[in-house]
Amino acid sequence: MEALKAATVEFYGENPKDSKDYGRIVNARHFKRVTSLLQSSSATVFYGGDTDADMRYISPTLLSDVSPDDVIMKEEIFGPLLPVVTVEDVDQAIEFVNEREKALAFYVFTESKKNFERIRNQTFAGGVCHNDTMMHVSPPTLPFGGVGNSGCGAYHGKYSFDTFTHRKSVLSTGTGLEALNQIRYPPFSKTKLARIRWLL
Repeated sequence: MEALKAATVEFYGENPKDSKDYGRIVNARHFKRVTSLLQSSSATVFYGGDTDADMRYISPTLLSDVSPDDVIMKEEIFGPLLPVVTVEDVDQAIEFVNEREKALAFYVFTESKKNFERIRNQTFAGGVCHNDTMMHVSPPTLPFGGVGNSGCGAYHGKYSFDTFTHRKSVLSTGTGLEALNQIRYPPFSKTKLARIRWLL
């Protein structure tokens, strides 16, 4: 948590509100939505938590002591709030993720290739980024999209085309050997069933 705080200060200074590099919430409706999540949460504000409605400003905020059932864990935040949940090990982290809806993106920070492979292979998400955030969205050769509640389909290049293309199935058969289809039609018998099983 201290490292996250230090990185935030390095990026935006002691007062992010004065930083020309720190953005604002896009509109009043989303400002109200994000601040409502913060105010309704029972988590501890470890750092930040400052808001200014006139400027639609919400400071970078780190939340600790977060319950898995907290309101802030129930939906996508799309704001500068980072709830931090502590787990005992990789197994518990994987279990925690898999108990919830599939995420749009999954960011895994680890120097262990083994742990990364385990997490990547044993969880589901629209996309995975290793030791980085959001950069998996950039390459036009990588599909970007969600799965389950986080979305469907994928975008970028050919993947965009495929998403908006319907693959129509067409099966055409001749009638010359229609007599062979009699085993498919009533009345049914054990003999017909035996022949069908033999063909399959």
